[in-house]
Amino acid sequence: MLLSFVIPTYNVGGKIEMCLTSISRISLSKDDYEVIIIDDSSTDNTINEAEEFLSKNMLSYTILMQKKEGQASARNKGIKISKGKYIWMVDSDDEIIPDPAIVEILIADSNAELITFNYEEVWSDHTSLQYKYLKEHYLTGIEFLETAVGGSYLWNKIYRRDSVQSMKFIEGSTHIEDMCFNVNAIINMKSILCLPLFGYRYY
Repeated sequence: MLLSFVIPTYNVGGKIEMCLTSISRISLSKDDYEVIIIDDSSTDNTINEAEEFLSKNMLSYTILMQKKEGQASARNKGIKISKGKYIWMVDSDDEIIPDPAIVEILIADSNAELITFNYEEVWSDHTSLQYKYLKEHYLTGIEFLETAVGGSYLWNKIYRRDSVQSMKFIEGSTHIEDMCFNVNAIINMKSILCLPLFGYRYY
């Protein structure tokens, strides 16, 4: 298994199919990636929509249910059960941009512990292209944190699982879990690959 998508969900009926559709377009065989959904007690049709799409498209998937524990707990559960060499943590109301070049780097068995890339911000009246990386280059974890390029978001980063499987999001946190996780995970990394490609569409 090459890649695990970890997706916390909560009341994203009507949006989750968009997210899963974008994932299904990635240029990997269905045996090479999995979708892990951890639902935080949705009260709408989120899980039915997700399960219908995933089963119809014959994707490898796992759906876990939890009782109002928040995104931090959901992501911890997803990382723990993931099987892929890499982990991509995706928000359930966004889309990935399945650039084949990113997939080729994953398949090439790069030594990178983290792969990060540019993204699009989609607003009600316009789309803003966020050019965080203008050329392909490597940084150490310290260099990455010092420059703070690309922000502390999770979704424009693909993590090598063995570099983060011992890390945990702070249970119960709601606004700083991304930043805290990234600082703890990245600071000791030796090889971060920054790509001048667009890999994510943030709504």
